[in-house]
Amino acid sequence: MAAYLAKTHSEQIAGLALFMPYNKLAAVAQSKLPLLPAGLLLWDRFDPEDWLKSYHGPVKFVLAEKDEIIPAKFGRRLFDTYNGPKHLQIIPGAHHNDAAEQSPDWWEGVFTFWRRAGE
Repeated sequence: MAAYLAKTHSEQIAGLALFMPYNKLAAVAQSKLPLLPAGLLLWDRFDPEDWLKSYHGPVKFVLAEKDEIIPAKFGRRLFDTYNGPKHLQIIPGAHHNDAAEQSPDWWEGVFTFWRRAGE
């Protein structure tokens, strides 16, 4: 939803930090349900790759290396297609919900990114 807000309110968004993002929900669903036409079954598309095309502010992409919910390759695809200023951070050995357990110094880096984006 942050990517959608960046699309619809880009002039008010100084920067984004996206945690365990994906490029297209249909791609994630298809990877989980390879025998079903996931792209045809989804009503809501949730397509950050398209939403970020009209946003050009700085984006920090945070991926969990061993994410079992949203494999890191989908976040990497979103990072690769984003054309604005960007930073990729992969948390080594982390699973989907491990970002909250990072050190205070790690979180300070996230907040530093937000402060710099807002300047």
